[in-house]
Amino acid sequence: MITQCSIRNGSEFMVSQQVVNTLESFFSGYEWMASVDGGILYIKNETLSPTWGMQLLVDSLTRRDIINTGGEFLERFGMPSRYNAAMVAGAKRDFTGSIVSEKWTKDLRYKKGKGWKA
Repeated sequence: MITQCSIRNGSEFMVSQQVVNTLESFFSGYEWMASVDGGILYIKNETLSPTWGMQLLVDSLTRRDIINTGGEFLERFGMPSRYNAAMVAGAKRDFTGSIVSEKWTKDLRYKKGKGWKA
């Protein structure tokens, strides 16, 4: 379990902790990270990407939002909801260490082997 938050507000830590616990209970095996800063929740999955993440507003946050966001994150990287070590280890990665999946590479700006095009 990885959690980080600014210590400005103790409730930010509690929200971050609850988000990580929720994600780990539904999508166990992955290294989830959550942080809250200025009313915005940042969710990352260190197993899949050290750089990519998702954001949600804390004000209207529900448990369903957290689960849907975690599921969408895994889906975008082509990973199953149940952790599969062989699948993660065998996945193609780009220069940042992020898993490259068809969902990302279908973006017209991305060209295989050439990175992001401006």
